[in-house]
Amino acid sequence: MISYIYGFPIYITKVSNKELIYKEIRDTVKLGYLSSWKANCLSSSTTGGQNSFLSKIAMDEFTKHMKILLSKLNIDIDPTLCVPKVIPSDGIHFDIWVNEYLRGHDQETHIHTGPDLDPFFSFAYFAKYDPVKDSKFIFVNPSPPTACKKLEKLPCYKREIIMDVEEGDLLFFPSLLPHRVSTHTNTEPRVTISGNFYKKT
Repeated sequence: MISYIYGFPIYITKVSNKELIYKEIRDTVKLGYLSSWKANCLSSSTTGGQNSFLSKIAMDEFTKHMKILLSKLNIDIDPTLCVPKVIPSDGIHFDIWVNEYLRGHDQETHIHTGPDLDPFFSFAYFAKYDPVKDSKFIFVNPSPPTACKKLEKLPCYKREIIMDVEEGDLLFFPSLLPHRVSTHTNTEPRVTISGNFYKKT
């Protein structure tokens, strides 16, 4: 279903093989703290190599749903998880990674675009997630706050919007939309897969 947050299209759908995707995470990925980006959680590599998450099952599933969303939006783009300009230039780089949040972990407000990367849609897949106990995925208003606090009753003026998602949900959003993850207080881990889609060249 497509909804709109701060004027941007948001799409939440279900994957068809969540148990298999989660098994691939556990069987193939080693997680650690990355110095390449400010992540206060455990992550797989985002620059290729041994610790990358390169599940064909997951990537095919996510790409299928990305194409469905583009069709619903009447946008003619051939999407790919492969970064068009690899930095460093050491071969193919698939922009997909795994996050594991343990108790006390969080993620500060950020976007997925930058000087060297220009994806058009990003996603978060909730592989292991308790909607009651786990940390929340939150969109942050990209506009400056209003001095009239009464206006914040309107959705477009709210400073933050918490997403209502479940385990197995796949959430798509424009890569330039700010978002964060609240502090994880559950003793059980929260596991997600994130990534970025680019226009195939």
